[in-house]
Amino acid sequence: MFARTWQLGIDIQPRTLCAVAITFHRKGWQLKRWWQFSSPINVVESGRLRQSDWLNHLLSELRSQLPSNTSVRIGLSPEIIMQQSISMPDADVPPSLQQNLLDLAAEKSLLLPRSEFACDYSRQPSSSKDWLMTAVRQQDMQDWMTPLANAGLAPSIADITPCAMRRSAALSRQSPTALLLHVGESVLTWAAPFSQSLAFGYIPREVGEEHSSVAERVTSHAAQYDVPAHSMLCCGAVQSSGWSPFSALTFLQPPLPAQPEMFALAIGLALCAERTSWSR
Repeated sequence: MFARTWQLGIDIQPRTLCAVAITFHRKGWQLKRWWQFSSPINVVESGRLRQSDWLNHLLSELRSQLPSNTSVRIGLSPEIIMQQSISMPDADVPPSLQQNLLDLAAEKSLLLPRSEFACDYSRQPSSSKDWLMTAVRQQDMQDWMTPLANAGLAPSIADITPCAMRRSAALSRQSPTALLLHVGESVLTWAAPFSQSLAFGYIPREVGEEHSSVAERVTSHAAQYDVPAHSMLCCGAVQSSGWSPFSALTFLQPPLPAQPEMFALAIGLALCAERTSWSR
């Protein structure tokens, strides 16, 4: 009998690492294991992964607990993501030429040579000539990839965390009109409802801030991007929100985490398709 591939989603916050491993069966996704670790130092600063002996040791320990056929997925913070709209002069061009034109437009928009950033393009629903470009500097990408690869956990997928949050909400059958909020240790990241086109943003988290103030600031920031907040669904470092992203899985194995909302990003990453877009 063949061994099923484990899909591992790893969410690394400044002082917390959450990981979830799942496999697919005919009747749905099965939880294999979950992990949660606390770090004595900040391993993420301004969205960039820092090298540290603690992280290297932890990743090596994690790898030793996984089968060889494991597909690793990581989440990139919106702090290092660049997203802009670009326009094409002609919507009806061959795909090969279209890619070249998009790359040229991206270089002009970012003022960077194409070799210095990785990016993804998707058409804007409003116009066939308008595209949404989502990009990250290659150096920032390598800062995330290298420690994992050195531990034998070379990522097969690098997604952006707003997409992982939207995927987790959609597959756990949450409200399609709720504004999504991940409360990080230093950053508040919001994403448009998964029923709408992708939009996201982030603002610094203030120490000791009440939830009502957080909600007000996030709602105001999202409104600047024309994203209304009829309701809000929270995950991350929050008091019980009532959202268990584990409900996206069919087969669970207790015990489950006491704070399941901490695993929304890890589950969204684990459930990421092999070919995914940064623009939805």
